[in-house]
Amino acid sequence: MSERSKSCPNCLSTILIETKPHEFQCRSCGNQFSFNKPTESITTEDVRGRYCPFCGTSTTGGLGHKCTGCNRVDFCNNCVHRSPTKLYCNDCLKKEKRNCLDCGTYAEYYCQSCENISKQIQNENFQVIRSCKAHQNVFYQHTEVDRNSNRLIATFCNCPNCGGICPNCTMRESGFLKSKLVCKFCKANLREVKRWVD
Repeated sequence: MSERSKSCPNCLSTILIETKPHEFQCRSCGNQFSFNKPTESITTEDVRGRYCPFCGTSTTGGLGHKCTGCNRVDFCNNCVHRSPTKLYCNDCLKKEKRNCLDCGTYAEYYCQSCENISKQIQNENFQVIRSCKAHQNVFYQHTEVDRNSNRLIATFCNCPNCGGICPNCTMRESGFLKSKLVCKFCKANLREVKRWVD
């Protein structure tokens, strides 16, 4: 048996918001619950084991997480992904198209031009390029090695309207004196940005 005073019965967090008298919402998992008397502690006994619904890892003892997309609970650390504002389970990450195409984790980067083209042609099957930090090389236009430091330099393209875009969304147009790169979606001239990547 464990005695808990004002803690979330779902995730055991003590970070609570009182929404109404004697009613609370957990800031960690979003669970809403109430206490009969605010000064009275509640004694509970968890008789069931808790396991991650994807991989079966034990999440007993407050080790599980709640997905903010589908509100399912008891996900282990490996089967939940943190975005800046939400926790996603594997299913919700894929459904909301926020997964890295290489490894399936949360994609920090996505091509805004691909996203715009997808909306314009109204095709949900159109592949929007997205990646996590470890697989951001899908956004490299090209790479080169710096002669002085032997470090790898990657070139990315930025559109003034769309932001960072993938190589698939760039077009080379011949200009008067030399060719230039333009965005496939908005036809704006692209700016090439070089960064160290190792």
